[in-house]
Amino acid sequence: MGIIVAPSQDMYFTKDKLFRPIAIHERITRDRMDKLHQYFHVADTTQNPPKRQPGHDKLAHIRPILENVRQKLQSEYRLHKETSIDEAMIAYTGRLGFKQYVPLKPTKRGIKVWMRADPNNGYVNDLQVYTGKENNVPERGLGERIVKDLTRKVWGQNHHVYCDNYFSSVGLFEELLANKTYACGTIRANRKGLPASIVHGKLKNQGDLRQQQKGNLVSTAWHDKRTVLLLTTNSDPTRNTTVQRKQKDGTIREVPCPEAVKHYTQNMNGVWIGQINFVPLTVLQGKHQVVEIHFLVPG
Repeated sequence: MGIIVAPSQDMYFTKDKLFRPIAIHERITRDRMDKLHQYFHVADTTQNPPKRQPGHDKLAHIRPILENVRQKLQSEYRLHKETSIDEAMIAYTGRLGFKQYVPLKPTKRGIKVWMRADPNNGYVNDLQVYTGKENNVPERGLGERIVKDLTRKVWGQNHHVYCDNYFSSVGLFEELLANKTYACGTIRANRKGLPASIVHGKLKNQGDLRQQQKGNLVSTAWHDKRTVLLLTTNSDPTRNTTVQRKQKDGTIREVPCPEAVKHYTQNMNGVWIGQINFVPLTVLQGKHQVVEIHFLVPG
């Protein structure tokens, strides 16, 4: 079944030879296969508290495999200096309590996974499955917690972390810097601690730039097609570069650009590359419920 993949499991047991890909039905019945799926587990869940009780683990059925995968991903690979953090969606349309719907993603329905990946090759170095709200109450500071959870094991090694505006905040970047970890990311205008001149300053022309610095923390407003806000602790605000932009008359113009923008563009794609290189590991959870964890295998 792993070599010859059918659109659905029932197709392996159909009586129509035209649509039956292989002769599994001669060795096991469909009902027997369903029973194996119903009762097969890779973990002892007898100690897992009931649903809605303190300490209940929604991933208890696959926790041993998941943690073993995470440990191997980290131990078998040495990171480059740069690492990026973002969310990924694993397509899944079955019944699952923490299934997410994200309309702006290419994969709109499925399991949301927070990932830290190497932008040089897409290697997924750590991951955390999002299991939804607890007691229907959203978690405060979720983005900051995710970044700290996924990077804590590499603190003190002078890595450069890249993340988007969902995660970035002044407090997070200061805490990372205090632990010898640098950061770069876009940031939302309503985040606490951003200078008013950066948030409210009007930039009209393409290439216009405004920056303010506090120690190693640099906030930047740069106007491209619209104004982009960035927060960095790993860039020199005095060093600028250019990017090519096509004008309305078809000509190419060199637009002044802060170095931080180019660093962000080059290194924020680690999770996206990692998704292309996913290898599926299928594990079972409950009756007729299949959860797939995808990751880049070492080597």
